[in-house]
Amino acid sequence: MRTKYYHFFLLLISFCSMAQTKPQNFVLGSYPAQSTTQYTVPGFLSSNSGHNYGSGGNYTLNYGKKDASENGLNRIVKTFNVEGYTYTLTKAVPGAKPFKKVLLERFGNNPPNKLTALFESVAPPNAAASATIYLMPDYVDSMEDLINSYVINRGTDNLLNRYTADNTWNNIVRVDMLLETSVVIPSNQGDREKSGFLLMERGGNDTFKAAAITGVDSDGNPTAFGNIITVQTNKWGETGHNMWSVVVQKDPSDTQMRPSQRITSQPIAGVFINLADLGVSQGEPIYGISIIDSEATSPTTFPSNPAQNANGLDFMAGGGFFTKAILIKGTVWIDKDEDAIKNDGSGSGTNNGNTLWANLVGPDDKVISSIEVDANGDFTLFVAETQRVAGTYKVILTNSERYEGETLTNSDVLENGFYHTGTNFQGTANTADKNGIIEIGSLETRTEDMEGIDFGINRVITPVTLVDFYANQEENHVNLQWTTTSETNNAGFEVQFSEDGKNWNTLGFVKASTIDGNSEDRNVYSFMNLSPVFGQNYYRLKQIDHDGTFAYSPIRALKVSISHLLVWPNPSSGHIKVAVSDAQASQIKSMKVVDMSGRILKEAPSYLENWDISDLKSDAFYILRVDYKNNFSEQIRIYKR
Repeated sequence: MRTKYYHFFLLLISFCSMAQTKPQNFVLGSYPAQSTTQYTVPGFLSSNSGHNYGSGGNYTLNYGKKDASENGLNRIVKTFNVEGYTYTLTKAVPGAKPFKKVLLERFGNNPPNKLTALFESVAPPNAAASATIYLMPDYVDSMEDLINSYVINRGTDNLLNRYTADNTWNNIVRVDMLLETSVVIPSNQGDREKSGFLLMERGGNDTFKAAAITGVDSDGNPTAFGNIITVQTNKWGETGHNMWSVVVQKDPSDTQMRPSQRITSQPIAGVFINLADLGVSQGEPIYGISIIDSEATSPTTFPSNPAQNANGLDFMAGGGFFTKAILIKGTVWIDKDEDAIKNDGSGSGTNNGNTLWANLVGPDDKVISSIEVDANGDFTLFVAETQRVAGTYKVILTNSERYEGETLTNSDVLENGFYHTGTNFQGTANTADKNGIIEIGSLETRTEDMEGIDFGINRVITPVTLVDFYANQEENHVNLQWTTTSETNNAGFEVQFSEDGKNWNTLGFVKASTIDGNSEDRNVYSFMNLSPVFGQNYYRLKQIDHDGTFAYSPIRALKVSISHLLVWPNPSSGHIKVAVSDAQASQIKSMKVVDMSGRILKEAPSYLENWDISDLKSDAFYILRVDYKNNFSEQIRIYKR
């Protein structure tokens, strides 16, 4: 048990230093750029030289792009550690904002809308007469929105710089970041250390001041502040990500941001200011936090002649209100015995081609956290203490990252020849549970981390060297074709089919190309599925030896669009008949007749063979739409005489 000592007298003086250590062990994530923005403008500075983009050059800026062929991404903080605790966001849906609003206080309100921003770029070009610049994150064109975001690979440059001889002066003396709802300071010192504000900077080398916002008016604007605290440079903790960046600027007369400087690779760092650091009395509410001019003597008193370079602070977005996390830990292991027990017969790691992700899903089926399973098969998921609700939580495996707030109810079919062998939940093996999901129960009142959420998987090892296996649609059928280059004791291949990738049926058997099942030649096999289902179809091969042993191939998935929908007579003056296959009829969720603008005119909740369209307007086209339970649909155009 850790014992902590605190010097409460520090809270009684007007200027305090933070006692807490710097954050470390950051876990970062990302999500794709949501859009791309492109325009061409002159440079911001007076001349082109090396790292400076001048007005003599024309530069094409591409936001949301890594390069000409690949879109960019937005980086975010998922978790970090301070003094043995793990912290995470209280809300983390991509596109969400950490604060209700951000306000900029400019000295003398001049200039009112100067903008100095920075965006991550992959080795941007030096200044030239013209150049194309690619900027990774989404386009944002206000300093308030740059700060009020969870994205950490864009932000502001020299936010509090008021030295007019510098190109990047902004004349900002205070930044107010106001929460959606106030936070009441807990009475317990330990609880006050569990929540606080994460503030980010490019470089992690600037000193600044901060204060809690302790009062607001009817419009939600600050009216009172707590004691000023000073954040020293040794409180910055690096996230592990370094980035090149391009500074873009906009004067009040500009309509677009213009490139100003190219900045070589620097780290992104963060500092964590907890509620105890802010020095506000227990039971009192705080409404947010303010960053303040480092030469200020109070949150409202600022020097008129600041020193050169006194207030840099390349303030990044990506911060917000963080709170202590409950960790959910588990392992995906190679279950060679297929008994869902991690023992000496089991292998370590997943060897799954770096395609396996673990996802913590809440009772509302929304993803809370998504973490890639590491090379040892381990994963650590997280949920903020303040984010927990009543109901059953689940851990679900997928082949790719799922983003916070996304609905997730099913696991993915494993890739690269792997399949589920069972689960082991805190020591209890279950070989019947092969769906890649573990229900871990309620977390609403849990105070400790949870461990032992383990998934067993295995991979096919076959005496037959399978070099390819394809599934392709040909008209209303599916043609399966596979090739081997070496066979030992091979009796043949059982062709199996599934609608969900979990429950399998045998379609047929293809004998080995040789009588004894031994071959070193190239052998090509094929099988035609004459009755695939409409929608997703899964196929695999069960290779069987002469001695009865067998192994499975990797799974192939194919979306099939089959036109079994028939309507006659068409054209029609009164009644039509609709025909589908028996298999399709049982899967129909609804049928509709709509006009060409999409307005529903007739509807049936299941398969209906006979339709009366005599009351529809004549000499017009309509659409008969059929929606299936697997979320597929098909339609056919009909003409009313």
